[in-house]
Amino acid sequence: MNINMKKVIYSLAVMFALVGFTSCDYDSKDDAKITYYVSIELEGDEVLQVPVGTEFVEPGYKAIENGEDVTSKVVVGGDEVDADQVGIYHVTYSAKNVDGFSKSVSRTVVVYNPDVTTNISGTYTVEANTLPRSVNGNPVTLTELAPGLYSISDWWGGLYDVTIGYGAAYRATGYLQLNEDNTIEGISGSSVWGDETPFEYATGSYNPATDKVSLEVDMLYQFTMTMGK
Repeated sequence: MNINMKKVIYSLAVMFALVGFTSCDYDSKDDAKITYYVSIELEGDEVLQVPVGTEFVEPGYKAIENGEDVTSKVVVGGDEVDADQVGIYHVTYSAKNVDGFSKSVSRTVVVYNPDVTTNISGTYTVEANTLPRSVNGNPVTLTELAPGLYSISDWWGGLYDVTIGYGAAYRATGYLQLNEDNTIEGISGSSVWGDETPFEYATGSYNPATDKVSLEVDMLYQFTMTMGK
């Protein structure tokens, strides 16, 4: 082997050694850092019932970050509770840790009319509807949150969930209010498509003689739906 070839082999050996040394040095670095999220604990229940016309008093909350009390960091947001207006309000509590990572929890405040004594909760079956595809036979559940206030499992009566078969993630969930005269008012509605399916309105009534709920809804479609048990 001539001298020039030896020089080339030696140079390559030195280069690979340096590359290997640099690589090992880089891999040995540990840039990991532990961050502690703020833990927010609500005092009182996550769902509060407040009779309309009374005063809503915030039960309080506490926040801890890595063992230290950081309650002063908590920012209260979401809906502003109006105890003079029947409705469902969602209050949020959030705080950022020293590294800027945010944590939040929420509380639901239900302002209700105690004079409403009729309870229409339960699972109904759609008996008639004017949706683009029939949802007759599909179940819809109304769950009482407080007197006169309910969550509804699907404003669309199972159109996308059951009839088309997309599953529960495609329900149009929401809330409604039952009044003393058994009329119904929609409060809100939401779906997986968000703003593409805005909740415009819902009205209706409950017939205690037949135990049926009749609805007229405008949410993506304008339609009517009658449900019975």
